Amino acid sequence: MPFRFVALPEKKFGIKGAKDFSRRFEAAYGPGAINRFKELIEDPDNTLADVGRYFSFSKQYTHKVFTKIYGYPYRMLFDKKRQIRKSRDKEKNQIKVSNEIKEVINRIESLGLSVDLKKNERATMLSVNGHTLLVRTAKRPFRMGTREHYRINNLHFLGGDVDYLICACSSYGLVPLYICRASTQTYDA
Repeated sequence: MPFRFVALPEKKFGIKGAKDFSRRFEAAYGPGAINRFKELIEDPDNTLADVGRYFSFSKQYTHKVFTKIYGYPYRMLFDKKRQIRKSRDKEKNQIKVSNEIKEVINRIESLGLSVDLKKNERATMLSVNGHTLLVRTAKRPFRMGTREHYRINNLHFLGGDVDYLICACSSYGLVPLYICRASTQTYDA
């Protein structure tokens, strides 16, 4: 009955037992295993399964280990990690605008017109005074004889929802703009 004699003073004097789990976990998985577990589990890109794979145990046991180490359920950390991922994804999905398109916007705004920028997977569109402008850019000219030409491709998806086409062709530090009215006709090339 030695257990009873040990348990009575703990209850009587309010002594808490030693954190046996941390010691056993480090003995089983090496020194610094608790700190490594914390680093892995707090990374927003790692899941319970990823951490479990690192230590060669299951997702469920990873959940139990988390609860024993931190003292609260994994769900609270999971919600924080999801918020971090969402904010990071919002930053990624913000519209990235090239210098040529910034130049187009600056020139339109210098005329006193307001510009609304829209970007889809294929092109950059501007909405100005109820007109839809498609902006295409070309970085380098190619030579054909003695003349320089710019190639603007992928215009077949225009359809009837674009009023004007703006070609921003940059070379030698200048951005000349070529504006043409978009036709609703389709051309076979």
